[in-house]
Amino acid sequence: MPPCYNSGTFREGNFMLTENELKQQLQTIAANDYRVPDNVDYWSVTLDMMAHLGSIDAELRDKLIYTTFTKWAHAGLYSSDQYHTMLNILLDDQHLLCGLGERDTDTVFMRSFSALLCVWPIYHHRQQPFLARHEVHATLDKVLEYFTRENDLRGYVEVKSWAHAIAHTADLLDELAQCEEIQRAGLLRILEAIQVKASTIETIYTAEEDERLAYASLSLLGRDLLIEREIEPWIKSFAPIERVGEWRQRHLNTKNFLRSLYFQAKYRHIAEWVRAPIDETLYAITRFK
Repeated sequence: MPPCYNSGTFREGNFMLTENELKQQLQTIAANDYRVPDNVDYWSVTLDMMAHLGSIDAELRDKLIYTTFTKWAHAGLYSSDQYHTMLNILLDDQHLLCGLGERDTDTVFMRSFSALLCVWPIYHHRQQPFLARHEVHATLDKVLEYFTRENDLRGYVEVKSWAHAIAHTADLLDELAQCEEIQRAGLLRILEAIQVKASTIETIYTAEEDERLAYASLSLLGRDLLIEREIEPWIKSFAPIERVGEWRQRHLNTKNFLRSLYFQAKYRHIAEWVRAPIDETLYAITRFK
Protein backbone atom coordinates (compact mmCIF):
# COMPACT_ATOMS: atom_id res chain seq x y z
CA MET A 1 0.00 0.00 0.00
CA PRO A 2 1.45 3.43 -0.91
CA PRO A 3 2.54 5.49 2.12
CA CYS A 4 0.00 8.18 3.08
CA TYR A 5 -2.82 6.34 1.33
CA ASN A 6 -5.77 5.52 3.58
CA SER A 7 -7.15 2.15 2.55
CA GLY A 8 -10.88 2.05 2.02
CA THR A 9 -10.96 5.45 0.31
CA PHE A 10 -13.52 5.77 -2.44
CA ARG A 11 -12.60 7.32 -5.76
CA GLU A 12 -15.51 8.81 -7.67
CA GLY A 13 -17.92 6.25 -6.26
CA ASN A 14 -15.62 3.26 -6.71
CA PHE A 15 -12.91 1.64 -4.67
CA MET A 16 -9.46 2.55 -5.87
CA LEU A 17 -7.61 -0.17 -7.75
CA THR A 18 -5.00 -2.09 -5.77
CA GLU A 19 -1.36 -1.86 -6.81
CA ASN A 20 -1.53 -5.22 -8.57
CA GLU A 21 -4.75 -4.34 -10.38
CA LEU A 22 -3.33 -1.01 -11.51
CA LYS A 23 -0.05 -2.61 -12.58
CA GLN A 24 -1.85 -5.17 -14.72
CA GLN A 25 -4.01 -2.51 -16.31
CA LEU A 26 -1.05 -0.26 -17.08
CA GLN A 27 0.94 -3.17 -18.52
CA THR A 28 -1.95 -3.82 -20.90
CA ILE A 29 -2.09 -0.13 -21.83
CA ALA A 30 1.69 0.01 -22.37
CA ALA A 31 1.53 -3.07 -24.62
CA ASN A 32 -1.09 -1.22 -26.68
CA ASP A 33 1.29 1.70 -27.31
CA TYR A 34 -0.35 3.58 -24.42
CA ARG A 35 -3.66 3.93 -26.20
CA VAL A 36 -6.64 3.98 -23.86
CA PRO A 37 -8.82 0.86 -24.28
CA ASP A 38 -12.45 1.50 -25.17
CA ASN A 39 -13.68 0.09 -21.87
CA VAL A 40 -11.29 2.15 -19.70
CA ASP A 41 -11.90 5.59 -18.21
CA TYR A 42 -8.51 7.29 -18.52
CA TRP A 43 -9.37 9.83 -15.83
CA SER A 44 -10.18 7.15 -13.26
CA VAL A 45 -6.90 5.44 -14.13
CA THR A 46 -5.10 8.76 -13.69
CA LEU A 47 -6.57 9.19 -10.21
CA ASP A 48 -5.43 5.68 -9.34
CA MET A 49 -1.95 6.42 -10.68
CA MET A 50 -1.64 9.50 -8.46
CA ALA A 51 -2.82 7.51 -5.45
CA HIS A 52 -0.10 4.90 -6.05
CA LEU A 53 2.76 7.29 -6.83
CA GLY A 54 4.44 6.29 -3.57
CA SER A 55 4.64 2.62 -4.45
CA ILE A 56 7.97 0.95 -3.72
CA ASP A 57 7.41 -1.21 -6.79
CA ALA A 58 9.91 0.41 -9.14
CA GLU A 59 8.29 -0.97 -12.28
CA LEU A 60 4.88 0.35 -11.31
CA ARG A 61 6.10 3.76 -10.17
CA ASP A 62 8.89 4.55 -12.64
CA LYS A 63 8.11 2.62 -15.78
CA LEU A 64 4.33 2.38 -15.76
CA ILE A 65 2.77 5.28 -13.85
CA TYR A 66 5.28 7.95 -14.85
CA THR A 67 5.58 6.82 -18.45
CA THR A 68 1.82 6.43 -18.94
CA PHE A 69 1.15 9.84 -17.43
CA THR A 70 3.80 11.41 -19.67
CA LYS A 71 2.52 9.70 -22.81
CA TRP A 72 -1.04 10.81 -22.11
CA ALA A 73 0.05 14.36 -21.33
CA HIS A 74 2.00 14.52 -24.60
CA ALA A 75 -1.07 13.20 -26.41
CA GLY A 76 -3.16 16.09 -25.06
CA LEU A 77 -5.52 13.79 -23.20
CA TYR A 78 -6.06 16.10 -20.22
CA SER A 79 -8.17 19.24 -20.04
CA SER A 80 -7.28 22.37 -18.09
CA ASP A 81 -9.88 21.45 -15.47
CA GLN A 82 -8.29 18.03 -15.06
CA TYR A 83 -4.82 19.54 -14.75
CA HIS A 84 -6.21 21.86 -12.09
CA THR A 85 -7.55 18.88 -10.15
CA MET A 86 -4.26 17.02 -10.57
CA LEU A 87 -2.26 19.93 -9.22
CA ASN A 88 -4.48 20.24 -6.15
CA ILE A 89 -4.11 16.52 -5.45
CA LEU A 90 -0.37 16.38 -6.04
CA LEU A 91 0.29 19.32 -3.72
CA ASP A 92 -1.74 17.98 -0.79
CA ASP A 93 -0.64 16.41 2.49
CA GLN A 94 -1.02 12.89 1.09
CA HIS A 95 1.31 13.56 -1.85
CA LEU A 96 3.93 16.32 -1.92
CA LEU A 97 3.93 16.70 1.86
CA CYS A 98 3.57 13.00 2.67
CA GLY A 99 5.96 12.20 5.53
CA LEU A 100 7.82 15.47 5.01
CA GLY A 101 10.80 15.68 7.34
CA GLU A 102 11.47 11.94 7.33
CA ARG A 103 14.82 10.61 6.19
CA ASP A 104 15.55 7.28 4.51
CA THR A 105 11.93 6.10 4.54
CA ASP A 106 9.65 5.05 1.69
CA THR A 107 7.52 8.20 1.89
CA VAL A 108 10.16 9.95 -0.23
CA PHE A 109 8.81 8.20 -3.33
CA MET A 110 5.38 9.81 -2.93
CA ARG A 111 6.88 13.25 -2.37
CA SER A 112 9.43 13.03 -5.13
CA PHE A 113 7.14 11.70 -7.85
CA SER A 114 4.39 14.13 -6.86
CA ALA A 115 6.88 16.93 -7.50
CA LEU A 116 7.86 15.40 -10.84
CA LEU A 117 4.28 15.01 -12.06
CA CYS A 118 3.46 18.59 -11.01
CA VAL A 119 5.64 19.65 -13.92
CA TRP A 120 2.85 18.78 -16.35
CA PRO A 121 0.06 20.98 -14.96
CA ILE A 122 2.50 23.91 -14.72
CA TYR A 123 3.77 23.31 -18.24
CA HIS A 124 0.19 23.16 -19.53
CA HIS A 125 -0.61 26.41 -17.69
CA ARG A 126 2.30 28.13 -19.42
CA GLN A 127 0.90 27.07 -22.81
CA GLN A 128 -2.80 27.57 -22.02
CA PRO A 129 -3.17 29.58 -18.78
CA PHE A 130 -5.79 28.19 -16.42
CA LEU A 131 -4.42 29.12 -12.99
CA ALA A 132 -5.15 32.45 -11.32
CA ARG A 133 -2.10 34.50 -10.38
CA HIS A 134 -2.62 33.79 -6.69
CA GLU A 135 -2.74 30.05 -7.43
CA VAL A 136 0.63 30.16 -9.17
CA HIS A 137 2.13 32.00 -6.21
CA ALA A 138 0.50 29.59 -3.75
CA THR A 139 1.97 26.69 -5.73
CA LEU A 140 5.42 28.24 -5.56
CA ASP A 141 5.01 28.76 -1.80
CA LYS A 142 4.04 25.11 -1.31
CA VAL A 143 6.86 23.80 -3.48
CA LEU A 144 9.50 25.95 -1.76
CA GLU A 145 8.17 24.85 1.63
CA TYR A 146 8.54 21.25 0.54
CA PHE A 147 11.96 21.74 -1.07
CA THR A 148 13.36 23.51 1.98
CA ARG A 149 12.15 20.82 4.37
CA GLU A 150 13.00 17.77 2.26
CA ASN A 151 15.53 15.78 4.28
CA ASP A 152 15.74 12.66 2.13
CA LEU A 153 18.46 13.46 -0.38
CA ARG A 154 18.97 9.97 -1.79
CA GLY A 155 19.31 9.56 -5.55
CA TYR A 156 19.11 5.91 -6.53
CA VAL A 157 17.87 3.42 -3.95
CA GLU A 158 18.80 -0.21 -4.42
CA VAL A 159 15.85 -2.43 -5.44
CA LYS A 160 13.36 0.46 -5.14
CA SER A 161 15.02 2.56 -7.86
CA TRP A 162 14.97 6.35 -8.07
CA ALA A 163 14.01 8.56 -5.14
CA HIS A 164 15.71 11.66 -6.59
CA ALA A 165 13.64 14.22 -4.70
CA ILE A 166 16.13 17.04 -5.29
CA ALA A 167 16.40 16.46 -9.03
CA HIS A 168 12.64 16.08 -9.47
CA THR A 169 11.94 19.27 -7.53
CA ALA A 170 14.59 21.10 -9.57
CA ASP A 171 12.61 20.16 -12.69
CA LEU A 172 9.45 21.58 -11.12
CA LEU A 173 11.19 24.79 -10.02
CA ASP A 174 12.53 25.13 -13.57
CA GLU A 175 8.96 25.08 -14.87
CA LEU A 176 7.61 27.43 -12.19
CA ALA A 177 10.44 29.89 -12.78
CA GLN A 178 9.24 30.30 -16.36
CA CYS A 179 5.70 31.28 -15.37
CA GLU A 180 5.09 34.93 -16.18
CA GLU A 181 3.25 35.31 -12.85
CA ILE A 182 6.54 34.69 -11.01
CA GLN A 183 8.49 37.91 -11.08
CA ARG A 184 11.74 39.18 -9.56
CA ALA A 185 10.96 38.47 -5.89
CA GLY A 186 9.81 34.94 -6.62
CA LEU A 187 12.85 34.20 -8.75
CA LEU A 188 15.18 35.35 -5.98
CA ARG A 189 13.38 33.02 -3.56
CA ILE A 190 13.94 30.12 -5.93
CA LEU A 191 17.65 30.93 -6.22
CA GLU A 192 18.00 31.12 -2.45
CA ALA A 193 16.35 27.71 -2.03
CA ILE A 194 18.54 26.19 -4.74
CA GLN A 195 21.67 27.53 -3.09
CA VAL A 196 20.83 25.84 0.20
CA LYS A 197 20.25 22.45 -1.41
CA ALA A 198 23.14 22.76 -3.87
CA SER A 199 25.63 23.34 -1.05
CA THR A 200 24.25 20.91 1.53
CA ILE A 201 26.49 19.17 4.05
CA GLU A 202 24.02 16.29 4.48
CA THR A 203 25.28 14.17 1.59
CA ILE A 204 27.44 14.18 -1.50
CA TYR A 205 25.23 14.16 -4.57
CA THR A 206 26.09 11.34 -6.95
CA ALA A 207 23.12 11.25 -9.33
CA GLU A 208 23.64 14.51 -11.24
CA GLU A 209 21.49 16.57 -8.90
CA ASP A 210 23.94 19.42 -9.55
CA GLU A 211 23.06 19.31 -13.27
CA ARG A 212 19.32 19.55 -12.65
CA LEU A 213 19.70 22.35 -10.09
CA ALA A 214 21.98 24.25 -12.45
CA TYR A 215 19.55 23.78 -15.33
CA ALA A 216 16.72 25.31 -13.30
CA SER A 217 18.94 28.18 -12.18
CA LEU A 218 20.04 29.01 -15.70
CA SER A 219 16.51 28.83 -17.12
CA LEU A 220 15.51 31.30 -14.43
CA LEU A 221 18.37 33.66 -15.34
CA GLY A 222 17.37 33.39 -18.97
CA ARG A 223 14.19 35.35 -18.27
CA ASP A 224 16.34 38.49 -17.91
CA LEU A 225 14.33 39.78 -14.96
CA LEU A 226 17.35 39.74 -12.67
CA ILE A 227 20.36 41.91 -13.39
CA GLU A 228 24.03 41.08 -13.02
CA ARG A 229 24.51 43.05 -9.82
CA GLU A 230 21.81 40.89 -8.20
CA ILE A 231 23.17 37.58 -9.43
CA GLU A 232 26.90 38.10 -8.90
CA PRO A 233 26.50 38.36 -5.09
CA TRP A 234 24.41 35.17 -5.14
CA ILE A 235 27.17 33.31 -6.98
CA LYS A 236 29.94 34.70 -4.83
CA SER A 237 28.04 33.89 -1.63
CA PHE A 238 28.87 30.22 -2.20
CA ALA A 239 32.35 31.11 -0.90
CA PRO A 240 34.18 30.99 1.40
CA ILE A 241 33.53 27.52 2.78
CA GLU A 242 34.64 27.26 6.37
CA ARG A 243 36.65 24.07 6.80
CA VAL A 244 35.01 22.78 9.96
CA GLY A 245 32.66 19.91 10.64
CA GLU A 246 31.24 18.20 7.54
CA TRP A 247 32.66 20.83 5.20
CA ARG A 248 33.87 18.39 2.55
CA GLN A 249 30.32 17.55 1.45
CA ARG A 250 29.53 21.24 0.97
CA HIS A 251 32.86 21.80 -0.76
CA LEU A 252 32.30 19.07 -3.35
CA ASN A 253 28.59 19.78 -3.89
CA THR A 254 29.25 23.49 -4.34
CA LYS A 255 32.06 22.97 -6.84
CA ASN A 256 29.99 20.51 -8.87
CA PHE A 257 27.00 22.84 -8.95
CA LEU A 258 29.03 25.87 -10.00
CA ARG A 259 30.86 23.87 -12.64
CA SER A 260 27.53 22.65 -14.01
CA LEU A 261 26.20 26.19 -14.09
CA TYR A 262 29.36 27.45 -15.80
CA PHE A 263 29.30 24.92 -18.64
CA GLN A 264 25.55 25.06 -19.12
CA ALA A 265 25.79 28.85 -19.53
CA LYS A 266 28.49 28.28 -22.13
CA TYR A 267 26.75 25.57 -24.15
CA ARG A 268 23.15 26.75 -23.76
CA HIS A 269 24.23 30.34 -24.54
CA ILE A 270 22.18 31.72 -21.66
CA ALA A 271 23.44 34.43 -19.29
CA GLU A 272 27.01 33.69 -20.30
CA TRP A 273 28.20 36.59 -18.14
CA VAL A 274 27.77 34.32 -15.08
CA ARG A 275 30.93 32.48 -16.05
CA ALA A 276 33.22 35.24 -14.78
CA PRO A 277 31.86 35.36 -11.19
CA ILE A 278 31.65 31.55 -11.17
CA ASP A 279 35.32 31.41 -12.16
CA GLU A 280 36.22 33.75 -9.30
CA THR A 281 34.13 31.80 -6.80
CA LEU A 282 35.54 28.43 -7.81
CA TYR A 283 39.05 29.81 -7.40
CA ALA A 284 38.15 31.12 -3.95
CA ILE A 285 36.94 27.73 -2.69
CA THR A 286 39.56 25.53 -4.34
CA ARG A 287 43.05 24.93 -3.01
CA PHE A 288 45.73 24.42 -5.62
CA LYS A 289 48.60 23.78 -3.20
